[in-house]
Amino acid sequence: MEWIKNEVEEKGKTITDEAALELYRRCGGNLFLLRGEIDKLICFVHPQGCIEELHVIQLAGENPQESIFDLLYAFRQKDLSLTIHLLNRLFMQGEEPLAINAMLTREVRILLWLKLEGEKVTPSRASKYIFKGKTSYSDFFLKKAKEYIKASKKFTLAQLLFAQERLLDTEFYIKKGREKPDIAIQRAVIDILSHQTPTTQPPIPNTQQLITT
Repeated sequence: MEWIKNEVEEKGKTITDEAALELYRRCGGNLFLLRGEIDKLICFVHPQGCIEELHVIQLAGENPQESIFDLLYAFRQKDLSLTIHLLNRLFMQGEEPLAINAMLTREVRILLWLKLEGEKVTPSRASKYIFKGKTSYSDFFLKKAKEYIKASKKFTLAQLLFAQERLLDTEFYIKKGREKPDIAIQRAVIDILSHQTPTTQPPIPNTQQLITT
């Protein structure tokens, strides 16, 4: 999203966070496609100075390409069938398996941090962890943070610890060539989203260690 915002600003316009996210959702990481859509949007909104989400929806069509954001949302909702469907679509679109695994690992780390924070976590505090590098957070980011907090309650601590370990193992298997990347990630997702909480809860890890990893 930062690349999109920088590209738009270099061309003399601005773009809202919502519009940048929607554009990325529709174009994925295809820079050629993104540049083309940005050029069209700049012409479309002129003489206005800001590209908004409605502009993207109006101009970019009604059949957005599946993106990593769709996958991560389905994963957070523990929707196994949709997650596998979107995962396969991303593979067909040529997305890099290790990049997908890294994003899933980051997602689990966020959910685990929120789980450990418990009831004391606020959208503002969560935003600082989820969207690192920003100095202020609009309503858009606070709304996303609320959704993450709600999603973290769908998982138990044991499930998230298992997920973190399972995805790290998957990265190792892929890099060592022990398993086909797409099959390895599919199996990991199935294991994670169908994982049952063990009767004995694991010890609670140190929150500070999770923040710095």
